[in-house]
Amino acid sequence: DLAWRVWPDDVPRRMGDIDVLIRENERERALAMLKKDGWDAPYFYRSSHHEPQLVRKTARLEVHFRLPHFGVASTDAIWRKLRRVSPYEWQLSTEMNLLMLFCHSRGHRWKNAPQLLLDCGFLIRREGFPGWDRIDALAKEYALPSPAPFFAAFPDFFPEETRPEKSFPAELLHAFREVVTSPVPRRKDAEIVLAQSARFSLNWWKRRFAALHPSVIRLHTCNPHGHYGKLTLGYFQVNFRKLRDFARYIFSRRDRELKQRLQTEDTIEKFLR
Repeated sequence: DLAWRVWPDDVPRRMGDIDVLIRENERERALAMLKKDGWDAPYFYRSSHHEPQLVRKTARLEVHFRLPHFGVASTDAIWRKLRRVSPYEWQLSTEMNLLMLFCHSRGHRWKNAPQLLLDCGFLIRREGFPGWDRIDALAKEYALPSPAPFFAAFPDFFPEETRPEKSFPAELLHAFREVVTSPVPRRKDAEIVLAQSARFSLNWWKRRFAALHPSVIRLHTCNPHGHYGKLTLGYFQVNFRKLRDFARYIFSRRDRELKQRLQTEDTIEKFLR
C-alpha cells in the first residue's frame, strides 16, 4: 500500500501488481471469494509464499500467505506483529516494512534500489523512525540482514536521527551508492545469474529445472491455457534463449560494465552475509 498511503502521489511509483497478506489457513476461502468476484488465475505455478497471480480486467493481484524472506517465522508469529488499523485491515509495522523492503531489493539484486531509497524515505517521513535497536532485533529474529548500511550510505537523503550510530567500511557505503546511481547493465541478467558463486550447484540446477515447468513456459511465452503446439514452440524459444544467454556470458565476461556491477554486488553480499 506504499503508493497510496506513503508516497505524496501514487502516480510516480511503478507497480506491477497489488500484494495482500492473508492468514495461511484461509488460503482456500480467500481464493474462492476472489474467484466468485471475477478474479482469474491464467497461469498456475508454485511459490513458497504466494498464490499464482490473479487477474481481473487490467488489475493484477498477488495473494501472499507468507512474507517473502521471512521464512524462519511462522505465519501466526508474523500476524502477531502486525498493527490493526480497521476491523478488516492490518499493516506492517514501520520496522518490519523497512526490513522487508530492504530484503526484497536484495533478492532482486538491487535492480529496484532507487525505488527502495524513495520508499524508505517516504515511509519514515510519514511514520517516523522506530529506532535501530528494534530493527536489529527483528533482523536477528528472522535471520535477515539489517538495512543499517543502506541508510548510512545516504547521509544527505536520510535525516541524522534516522541513521545508525555505528560506522561501516567506506567500501561498503560506496558500493551501495553505486548500485543506486548506476543502472543494471542492459540485457545482462542472465550473465549475473551465471556469475553467482553457487552456480552449477545442486540447488542452482534445481531452480533451473523448475523454470522448465510447463506453467512457467506458458508464463514466459504468454500462453495461458491449451495451445499445446504453442507450448512446444515455447520450449524451443526458452531453451534457445538460455543457450544464447550462456554463450553471451562465456564471451562477455570481459565486459567492463558487467564486471564492475558484479564486483559491487559482491562487496555488498560479503558484508551482509
